[in-house]
Amino acid sequence: MTYIPSIANTPETPLTKGLIKAAQDTQGVTHIRTTRGEVFPMLGWINHATVPVMTTHGQKNISYKHLESVGGIVE
Repeated sequence: MTYIPSIANTPETPLTKGLIKAAQDTQGVTHIRTTRGEVFPMLGWINHATVPVMTTHGQKNISYKHLESVGGIVE
């Protein structure tokens, strides 16, 4: 399986709650990549400060400043 980024977190276009929600609705975005290169599936409601994800150790909230991109997984 391969992670395909849809929207990158850049200084010109920072990721926001509204941008991620719109990407989920229109582009089928399901995963995030952190600045450490980790890819996680998104969970539940996105708030203004964090994105909830599922890790191997359970649910975790990732801050927007630690997001590299949002995208999807293809096989």
